[in-house]
This record gives sequence, C-alpha cells and structure tokens, in this order.
Amino acid sequence: MRVLILHTAAPDTDPPGRRAWELDLGPAAQSIAAALPDAAIARVHGEPREILALLDRHRPDVVYNLCEAPRGRPDLEAHVASLLEWAAVRFTGSGSETLALCRRKDRAAAVLAAAGVAVPATDGFPCIVKPLAEDGSAGIDRASVCNDEAAVRQARARIAGRALVQQFLPGREFAVSLWGGMTPDHVSIGETPFAATFA
Repeated sequence: MRVLILHTAAPDTDPPGRRAWELDLGPAAQSIAAALPDAAIARVHGEPREILALLDRHRPDVVYNLCEAPRGRPDLEAHVASLLEWAAVRFTGSGSETLALCRRKDRAAAVLAAAGVAVPATDGFPCIVKPLAEDGSAGIDRASVCNDEAAVRQARARIAGRALVQQFLPGREFAVSLWGGMTPDHVSIGETPFAATFA
C-alpha cells in the first residue's frame, strides 16, 4: 500500500490569535513516518495545485492528512480534505463536512443537541467566552472564564471575531483518537481536568 504523509508547513508569521509553532506538524509527520517506514512524506504550503501535483506524482492509496493550516490559515483546514474527496483519494481523519462544522462551535452544539447530547447552556455564571470559529481551545485562557457581566465584556473584547458564551462546566474532558469504520477502535485517551478555580 502506498501511503503519503501530507503536512502543511508552519506559517512564516503568527496567524491572528495563534503562534506559528503551534501549527508546525513536521515533528508529528516524522513520528508517523518512523512507524510507517515505506511511506512518503511531503511538506506543503497548502496550495491546491501543489497538493494535486503531489497526488499525481506519488499516486497514494491513502493520504495521512496532517494539513491543519493550509497557506498558514487554520480556517482552511477543511479545504484540503475537500480537495482529497474531490480527487477520490482516501485519507485519514475527518471529512471536509465534519471539519467545517467543528470550526463553528455554535453549529456543532446545535447538531449535538438535536441528537440528544447535552450541551452547556448559554446563560448563567460562571461562563466561558470562546471564539466562535476557532479550532479546539485556541483563543481560550484563564480570563475566558467569567463570573460577571464585566468580565464577559472584557473577554469578548479580546476576541477578534464573534464569540460564543456558554456555561462553564468544571470536570474532566477526554480526548479519544478513534479509527475504523462501523466498529471504531482507539489507542489512547487524553484527559484534561477543569476546576471551578480555573478563573
């Protein structure tokens, strides 16, 4: 099986609200290549023609997709998955629709709520103020957890775009990496504890 490990290069300058080093997936790509010694590895800036040329050159059976910031922009993450889908190339990770949905925390919450999954309320204190359209915990720090309206206004002012305000829920957060189709499996579980004293 021909495997192409594809990863985007870290941007030359810090994107808004992020650090360029956060987006450097070169070390992760090298670790994957160590586990898959026959795989080809390619670092890209994320231009569509550049990616299509690599697909044409390597003719992979599957792409290990580590393209999280095409052209140095995390908001374009879903575009590489969409390009791979369009080219009918199998790849690891979520599809373009899922990646695009997960960048909009309000829409992801609505989908979860519609499926019967409990989601945090959008009123009450303590609450947490998050960038509406950012990846993971980008743009969130201790000052994002607020106990009154004045703190909410200050937290909103630090966010360049739109913000989402939700009830802050102390407890345990788990990150589980899954693979497989109808019967997925996992290799590890990461845990992040959140305490009421976070603020």
